Amino acid sequence: MYPQQGIRQELQQLQVLIVGVSPHAEAIRNFARRAGKIDHTILLQGETGVGKDHLAEVIHTNGQRKNQAFVPVDCGVLTESLMETELFGHTPGAFTGARSGKQGLVEIADGGTIFFDEIANLSLLMQAKFLRVVERRAFRAVGDTREVTVNIRIIAATNVDLGQAVAEGRFRSDLYHRLNEITFTVSPLRERTNDVTELARHFLVQEGEGRKFAPDALAVMENYHWPGNVRELKNAVTCAVFECPENENIQAIHIHPYLVQGNKAKKPPGSEETAGERWEVLYNAMVKRRESYWAVVHLPFLEREIDRSTVRAIIRKGLTETRGNYRSLARLFNIPSDPEETGYKRFLNHLRKHKCQLPYKEFR
Repeated sequence: MYPQQGIRQELQQLQVLIVGVSPHAEAIRNFARRAGKIDHTILLQGETGVGKDHLAEVIHTNGQRKNQAFVPVDCGVLTESLMETELFGHTPGAFTGARSGKQGLVEIADGGTIFFDEIANLSLLMQAKFLRVVERRAFRAVGDTREVTVNIRIIAATNVDLGQAVAEGRFRSDLYHRLNEITFTVSPLRERTNDVTELARHFLVQEGEGRKFAPDALAVMENYHWPGNVRELKNAVTCAVFECPENENIQAIHIHPYLVQGNKAKKPPGSEETAGERWEVLYNAMVKRRESYWAVVHLPFLEREIDRSTVRAIIRKGLTETRGNYRSLARLFNIPSDPEETGYKRFLNHLRKHKCQLPYKEFR
């Protein structure tokens, strides 16, 4: 077999894993093919939701370590102390309650690939400890003095400009240069609109309903700006399948209302008008369509599809309607009530934790 024929076959196989017809989709497949053949540290860059985690797994499954573990680590989920024990494990008695030892994720990944998602969220202290792993492939478990070496490939991802973070003192320059061996930037979906239809159809097949999109539904999706990128598109397809009656093809009326409204103008995420449209549509989804706060606001916020300002705008509008009464606000947002007020307390805790709670006196 000639080398070019082998490359074409590899790219054809990757088309199943990396869907799209745009030049950038082709560039992603080429990068995944080449990255799978080497063992260097890789840094993936791009906005939230573009599919950096999926690309990391494709690189692993097409590489030399494909038969070994692929271990993802979300650097934005755990506190500093928990992150250390999760990454490096601990010995028995390392801290109060540690009756037995625990193997860390770095050791679990030995022989395979460890993927650090949103690496910029690591604290400076954890960055210093992680630097040893990157430089020497070595670590110490919490409570242990022995150094353990591992054979791992490291892939990291970020939606932050790490160079800027270094300049601002939020990220270590030595760690940045160690991670920056090979970099690839995944473009946002709004810059590769040719891929929207292919991706939507791919996600629809995954739903297993045997349906198709009507032309008007595809037109709505192709003209939307997708601030949440591929993740938002996947969620939109799932929502459309749910809204569409069984055994019918998906029409534009089954697409989530905020996508239809978003077609009025294509704007990049973060613009004032886009943010304004977004909070109003989400608010109406709860008040008029009786959808739950947890599905409409809470989940997109945790997945970074909407920001704090959007949540605060929704809360402000709700408090205006309820004259500052948070219990009435919880009912307005379809949060189930119970004798223990579990849902209401969870709602308030969420607002406080993320600095979205507004002074009720402003609205009375």
